[in-house]
Amino acid sequence: MSLIKPVEIVAPEELSPVHFIAIGGVSMSSIAELFADRGMQVSGCDNSSSPVLERLADKGIQVSIGHDPSHLNGIRGVVVSSAINTGNPELQEANRRGLPIWH
Repeated sequence: MSLIKPVEIVAPEELSPVHFIAIGGVSMSSIAELFADRGMQVSGCDNSSSPVLERLADKGIQVSIGHDPSHLNGIRGVVVSSAINTGNPELQEANRRGLPIWH
């Protein structure tokens, strides 16, 4: 099974709110900040707290510790890190709901 299924290309603003799985990485946090700077509602989670997560929270991004399918309530799109495997509960739930997933 591949990590993601291809999705139709749409403007990011049309998919807000968007959730980042493993938001604490350098690349993922930068993309999350760009989305937030464009006025999108952004949330994300990671395995542990870090200065990066604190910075994102200070920018108004909702961050959570741990991966839980409930983080996807109200979400219209998901961005997933390469560090995430197909067994991740949020990724599985995003697939179950048919949400667009960007890698």
